[in-house]
Amino acid sequence: MKEKYAVLKHEPGKHREYIGGVGDLWQKIGNLQLEMLRKQGLRPEHTLLDLGCGSLRLGILAIPFLNPGNYFGIDMHQSLIDAGLSHELAADLQKEKQPNFFATETFEVDVFATTFDFIIAQSVFTHLPVSKIKACIEKLPKVMHKDTKCFFTFYEFTDTTPAAKIDEEPYHQTQALYAEISKANGLQFTYIGDWGHPKDQKLGMLTLC
Repeated sequence: MKEKYAVLKHEPGKHREYIGGVGDLWQKIGNLQLEMLRKQGLRPEHTLLDLGCGSLRLGILAIPFLNPGNYFGIDMHQSLIDAGLSHELAADLQKEKQPNFFATETFEVDVFATTFDFIIAQSVFTHLPVSKIKACIEKLPKVMHKDTKCFFTFYEFTDTTPAAKIDEEPYHQTQALYAEISKANGLQFTYIGDWGHPKDQKLGMLTLC
């Protein structure tokens, strides 16, 4: 199987900063994700797909929590995955928990040939145009079952969204857009909204219809 991924050159030791982990944001956002997933029912026996896993901000918490082999991470940058494994996750824990990884630019979520109980894409759609968001969501149903919960964050656009905020974070979308894309792919979109994200990213959930 040929891997497809972007070549990223970042300074050694800067893998946290590259994905916005300056200061205590790394730990804060990682903790926020795991706390949310556990409140939504994540248990050690469940399988989790971390879509856009980066250098393992969530992974270093979810991998120890989950049973061996139940964590799956996908990212477009192999170098970030490698940095996370080298600097964030102890070798003995890697051996014990056997996490799974794949680097791809094309959202090949079915590469692991399994379905997932939980999927999370935190701060992924916040960096993508609508065409790529659609390309990702189109592939999700093939790795979901009737009880799968897929969570994602996005910057919400409303009639009152300040222009300055859009200048700062250009990829804003409406709830209606996600409802439309979801419906076209046999998915149900549920708006959760505020969940304590320090950058005010809103939370949405996808389930099979």
